[in-house]
Amino acid sequence: MTKTIFIHVGAGKTGTTALQSFFARNEDRFAAQGIYFPQEGRVQIDKALVHHKLSGIGGFRDMPENEILALWKDIAALTSPTVIISSEFLHSRIKAADGIAFFEKVRDILSGWDIKIVFYIRRQSHWVQSAYSQWVKQNRESRRFSTFMRQFKNYPIKQIPMFGTVFGIENVIVRPFEKAQFIDQDIHKDFCAAIGLEWHEDFEIEHSNPNPRLALDALELKRQFNSLNKNPHMLRRIQRDLISYSALSSELQGKAIHHSHALMTPEQQLELETQFEPQYRDIAQRFMGRKDGTLFTDGFLETPPAPAESQYDAPNTELPTLFLIMRLYQKLEALENARAAQQDKR
Repeated sequence: MTKTIFIHVGAGKTGTTALQSFFARNEDRFAAQGIYFPQEGRVQIDKALVHHKLSGIGGFRDMPENEILALWKDIAALTSPTVIISSEFLHSRIKAADGIAFFEKVRDILSGWDIKIVFYIRRQSHWVQSAYSQWVKQNRESRRFSTFMRQFKNYPIKQIPMFGTVFGIENVIVRPFEKAQFIDQDIHKDFCAAIGLEWHEDFEIEHSNPNPRLALDALELKRQFNSLNKNPHMLRRIQRDLISYSALSSELQGKAIHHSHALMTPEQQLELETQFEPQYRDIAQRFMGRKDGTLFTDGFLETPPAPAESQYDAPNTELPTLFLIMRLYQKLEALENARAAQQDKR
């Protein structure tokens, strides 16, 4: 019997947290269809289950490679007919200096399996703004966005052919991260269709956004904190309060996975999209069999951008600063009230 392993590599900022939360909530329902979401290499982050250990990067850079490959060997020994692995760290791993060699070892370990790589790809201008925002939120980035854009060179679109080199073009499932192209405009249903998993109406879905974003003014304030303070515990506290502030902001468009960003002007986005259009056509033709080379269907390049200033050049941070100050005073007041109550008991 042929065994199939679907390795969902992301890319990051393409609904990965939403999908991983979906996997966590429906493990038993998947198992009923013979699809296993293994424990090996898995960690829990918030409401999501992710196989980050299998990449050896992120918080697992210090893991010896033989320990990482031992986890892959444990997965190779599984008897389930279908297995799903999910970690956006995996698409980042292939761009490392030893990335190709690492995945060749994984491929050889899984030689008894039919290996499929699932890769969601997003427009470059959308992805880079979302990635930058995420990295500022996670304390990983303190550069201004303009500096970041001048220095950043790695893009997910370039990683798809690398996976094709290791596993074969025919084994890389590319899905555009575009709501109009999802099955029923739903990424959960889209993923299930991509791997041949029958959709059931009793599947549980996390309707709140499992990965909330920061409003522009909160993002700029967090960036400044990142450059001034390297205490991760303190930065996480600041992040939580800024997320609370952002939830009250009228700038954000509800809790949807899909949202727009304003770090780039329309002209800058158009310039970047034009630069990557040949790569879009190549991926659509070679990996998806689309002869016309259409990867995205939103008509982005057909719409002339309206003149606009970048909203991120100098965002006013007064409101989130005041919010943090008020939060601090509220916490001090609560502490004083608790101490007073304790003294009254004495």
